[in-house]
Amino acid sequence: MPGYIKSDFMEISLFGRMAYIFICLEEYLREQNEPEEKWKIVLDFLWSFSEQKSIDDYFYALTEHIPECVLEFEVYSSSWDYVNEEKFYALYELYQSCPFLKDVEFFLESAHEIIGYNMCGGVQPPEWCSLEMMEKEVLPFVREHLDYIPEISGFSVFSVSPEDCWNMNHTKEEINLKFVKANHAES
Repeated sequence: MPGYIKSDFMEISLFGRMAYIFICLEEYLREQNEPEEKWKIVLDFLWSFSEQKSIDDYFYALTEHIPECVLEFEVYSSSWDYVNEEKFYALYELYQSCPFLKDVEFFLESAHEIIGYNMCGGVQPPEWCSLEMMEKEVLPFVREHLDYIPEISGFSVFSVSPEDCWNMNHTKEEINLKFVKANHAES
């Protein structure tokens, strides 16, 4: 354990931490008055996290969705494994025209880094590196950039308990429903 950190994310699984980042990104886009349909290509991919058979494959696919990686090239190359030509140009155009791309990229890179920590092998909950990142990077960014900050406790439905920790077979709608129910139960 690199150092003890007190965190509301302590009992929330990798899946719950990822869901928190994605919901914060959606809220950020809403607050920027961005139509969800415009960002559907990115959001649908992010939420596909729950449908992945391999965290490794998702990690590499996420790499190909990060703005810096897409914008590094002006022309699609067949060397891309997870993003096809049509999607590449759609992402390229979306990112090129985004005035707040740096903020969007923060959310994607945070998710990428957290998954990367978990790929290193032998990681046991609560996974200290991602926990520290949530506390020292993600939360301060969210507090600075969002008017509405999702309640962390609502994500406790994604527990680090052994029977729940890697249970990622949820659709985006199921995740949002669990989140909404958990938040209403607290009210």
